[in-house]
Amino acid sequence: MPNLTLITTLYTLDPVLVCITRLSPSKVIIITEDGTTDRKVQAENMLETTFGKVIEIRKLITSLYDPVQVAQDVADAIEKEHDRGNQVILNVSGGRKPQAFGTLFGAYARSDMAPCPSPAVHMCVRGLRAQRHG
Repeated sequence: MPNLTLITTLYTLDPVLVCITRLSPSKVIIITEDGTTDRKVQAENMLETTFGKVIEIRKLITSLYDPVQVAQDVADAIEKEHDRGNQVILNVSGGRKPQAFGTLFGAYARSDMAPCPSPAVHMCVRGLRAQRHG
């Protein structure tokens, strides 16, 4: 069975926590940017503190407002994970819209390596909605 890599946008913890607890990835790649907000840095640090000993946590530094650059960076990350034999799933339920759009475009460009749309992405979004509306 291949390892699961979750590539995710992030602003607050809730959407990412739902995906991590439901999918149990072996690796999480957080899409982020230089000079990010304190709130996002706190969320990134909390993820590393909470899961860093059991899940590999990496950061993919890219643009915040340039979807084309984000798409290229995400497509490259998908290729690398696919070449390592990992299954790739994306979560775009958090973060800024341009970064989320770029992430989806990158996934679409590598849809043979990371099926898009992924049922797991929908599961994460449904799980988050259920959590909020509980």
